[in-house]
Amino acid sequence: SRRVGEYEEAVKAFNQSMVFLRQKSSDIAIIQLKKAAETYPHFIELQNLLALAYIASGKKDLALTVVSRVLRIDSGNEKALRYRKELAGLALPVTEPKKTSDKKRIFTYSESSKTQKTNSILKTIHFMTGFFLAAALFMLLIVPDIARKDGVLIEEQRARADEFEKKYGDIKAANDEAVRELTQTKETLEITKQQLATSVDLQDRIRILDEAATLVASADYLDAARRLKTVSQEGLEDIYRNRYATLVQNSYTRAATSLYQQGITRYNARAYDVARTLFLETLSFAAEGTRQYGDALYFLGECSRQENDMAAANEFYQRVVDEYRNISNYYWAAYNYLY
Repeated sequence: SRRVGEYEEAVKAFNQSMVFLRQKSSDIAIIQLKKAAETYPHFIELQNLLALAYIASGKKDLALTVVSRVLRIDSGNEKALRYRKELAGLALPVTEPKKTSDKKRIFTYSESSKTQKTNSILKTIHFMTGFFLAAALFMLLIVPDIARKDGVLIEEQRARADEFEKKYGDIKAANDEAVRELTQTKETLEITKQQLATSVDLQDRIRILDEAATLVASADYLDAARRLKTVSQEGLEDIYRNRYATLVQNSYTRAATSLYQQGITRYNARAYDVARTLFLETLSFAAEGTRQYGDALYFLGECSRQENDMAAANEFYQRVVDEYRNISNYYWAAYNYLY
């Protein structure tokens, strides 16, 4: 959702700024943090990091302004209180924190479907893991450098970092387990979805076999053959495979005969485009090597010749000459091919 996207952008800015501070590029970090702090004013960790960046740059008055802003939002924030204590010489008045309505919270969102909820929860868990990791790196890498500069005891900071790291480890372990469970649930849902799709597809193919059987029984062999042409035998049980084979045997040859006769009628009427389509469909139902197949090839050549496409015509004639010497049109095909 949009709010989760804003949440991720805030963390991205936080992590990038930490990298800049670690590289002693506090000015760049301040620019990045100021922009992020304006965009995400309720992200307390961003505000605290901005204050820390000001401290590192010697801009204690600006640091105190940011600290005061944090304490107006959360008067009990430990980091902000600690920074204010270190900057006590420039203290500004602190007002009572304002109560914020649930509408201003960044992190609430909802999705409708089960899959969307699973993906959203995974995003939140990964974000929380990244957030705590970033905070741990902050305590371990950035705070000690600032502490040396301002005379704060390094050992005290390290002890706090160790304690935080231990808490983070417990949270990360719980999050990892939650991620595993949610991932397993998602995989189970995907498998179920695939099984349902396979079942629906199988039922559709069985329905087509029933329709084809009805058409064969009413002697509508062409429509039956066209229906059967759409059926895949993959995954069919033997009983349905056998039924499919029987229906093909009873319909394909008769369908090819019907198409061939329609093609001859259209050819004699000089409707060569229509005739070509009918002869091509004849080939899809006639068995290769049969006279019916060879005659359809010959008339495909004739259609091309009538339209002055001799390259295509010769391809059909050559197949007749090479493979179908037993058909009555063989000699005409040979003559047209050679002359």
